This record gives sequence, C-alpha cells and structure tokens, in this order.
Amino acid sequence: MSSQTAPVATLESIHSALKTMVPADRLADTLAFAQAFYARLPDEELSLRSAEAWAAIAVSNRAFADQRDAGVAKIRVFNPGAADAFSSGHSVVQIVNDDMSFLVDSVGIAIAQCGTLV
Repeated sequence: MSSQTAPVATLESIHSALKTMVPADRLADTLAFAQAFYARLPDEELSLRSAEAWAAIAVSNRAFADQRDAGVAKIRVFNPGAADAFSSGHSVVQIVNDDMSFLVDSVGIAIAQCGTLV
C-alpha cells in the first residue's frame, strides 16, 4: 500500500477548476473574484480541500454576492450540501455588504461568543 497525499490546491489549480465550471461569459469576472477571495488564504488552509472544492466555494460566494442590491446587506447561514456543489462539516456564514472595516472580525467574535468557532 503506497502512501499518497492529496495534491495541495493553489490559486492556479483553482483557476483551472473554475475554467471547467463557469460559462465563458462569466469566466473573467469569476477568476478575478477568486483571485481576490483567496489572496490571503494560507497554504495550510488550501491543503484542506481540493481545487475543485475551492472553486465551487468561490462560485457559490460569487453567485450569492451577485444577488445583492447596492446598499443592502445580505446574510446567509447554511449547511452546504450537494445542491451547493460543495460540502462541509460546519455551517457557513456568507455576508455581502458595502465596505465595512472589521466586519469579518466582528462577526467572528460574535459567533465565537455563542459557542465553538472552527
């Protein structure tokens, strides 16, 4: 039995996966979104999922953001499954809003105060 490790996802491999998932007319926008979305994600986090899973997460987040009216906050909390094209053992919080400093930190702190944040 050989010990094989899963390939580590990279921004390039995520982009390659997106090219197979996204229609041509939306590809440039989705690639730019994924580049910004994952720009600060540490390599150790990238290793937790396949490039295809990270691509599906980016597509889900972009689709959610596309449905927001300017000036109106949009929040979704859900347990992803087959219909979302990715899965997780955790609940997901998606937030799309106008630029607000510290929004992610504030939401993370509020969730942590309610229980375990993983």
